[in-house]
Amino acid sequence: MEIWEVNQSFFFFNLVAFAWWSSPDLQLALWWRMTLFHFFNCAILTFGPHAVYYSATPLSEYDTLGTSVKAAVVYLATALVKMTKYGFQSQEALKAMIGFIDVAGLYFALAQLTHRNISQNHKFQAVGLGWAFADSVLHRLAPLWVGARGLEFTWDYVLQGLEANANLVFTISLAALGSLMWLRKNKPKTLIPIIYTCAVIIATMPSITSYLRRVMGWHFPKVVGFELMTSLVMAFISCQLFILCQRPSL
Repeated sequence: MEIWEVNQSFFFFNLVAFAWWSSPDLQLALWWRMTLFHFFNCAILTFGPHAVYYSATPLSEYDTLGTSVKAAVVYLATALVKMTKYGFQSQEALKAMIGFIDVAGLYFALAQLTHRNISQNHKFQAVGLGWAFADSVLHRLAPLWVGARGLEFTWDYVLQGLEANANLVFTISLAALGSLMWLRKNKPKTLIPIIYTCAVIIATMPSITSYLRRVMGWHFPKVVGFELMTSLVMAFISCQLFILCQRPSL
């Protein structure tokens, strides 16, 4: 009886294999499903953490979606400015300017735009979340749609999703530091140099990663690992600074 069951399984496997090789339509259908599966997995890895962050934090309870949308619009405006600068500046000069253009845009989103009556804690998170989401859509959605559905599997788009997660952490950390620099008036003077130093490090991260790739010859996985590790360190430091600035006695 067991031999008969094994023979049945072997016959079914051969039948499926024969159908695969003899039916181009079946090959195309299976290829389409596999590529779409890979695309959706990479898309969830790239954009899913933004939705999880919004729903898992008090941002969803206080209805800060409008603030995130405004921040995304400001990001698109800064992206347009960076594209304009690209036509007049060398690539090296542009890399150095990109982070500081983002800082100027974050300043406008945090300090100049009118927001709903939300606390400072929720404001910088909502702005950072909208900013990071717009960046991921603008720079990663089209390459993901074109490349992740290719004939060959590649880890590049998985790494791209991890890089988007690091960028999310960097952006929220920079928004937190910007909130301390521009909106917090009674912060301890001893912490001011640390706040500005951390903000400069995050703002120049595009130049740092570009240097690691071009000069040091780091491959993409190593650069992504560096970004993930650095983003966690900067997030921890930014969180501690934000907590310390809430204490007027310091």
